[in-house]
Amino acid sequence: MSASEEQDRDVFVLEADGKVATVQLHRAQAGWSVHVMISDHSDAETVFLGHGFGPLASLEQAREAGMTKAKALLHGADRVGSWLRAAAYERALDPGNFDAVVEAVDTDGIVTDRQFIKILNGSPQGKASALETARHALQHVGGINEEGKIFT
Repeated sequence: MSASEEQDRDVFVLEADGKVATVQLHRAQAGWSVHVMISDHSDAETVFLGHGFGPLASLEQAREAGMTKAKALLHGADRVGSWLRAAAYERALDPGNFDAVVEAVDTDGIVTDRQFIKILNGSPQGKASALETARHALQHVGGINEEGKIFT
């Protein structure tokens, strides 16, 4: 927990039972917002994104709220929110080569957004390689907005 009241962002991590919760705090006009993401080590291809909440008046209140929500989710609280998942799509005009993709999925299982991960100066990827690229990109997503769109 390294942010001061003058900073606009703070990020910290909690771990329990093979699961990792990343808590991101962002300063907005009205106060601090909190976003909690859960990654289950057993399934590195999906990340649960708890709904963001706030605003909270101070950084300390936001940290406490984020920690409370993260602990609850790590210990089995119902997960109501969206999922992010890594995917690999075969190129239509280039069979055998795949694009790495991060997808946002709502509670009904509907994909609400896709971000294709571009590799500059990279060679074509097989399915396993594209999926690994997408898994890495998944860890850098900031969240999903109210319209189901991914943001970094």
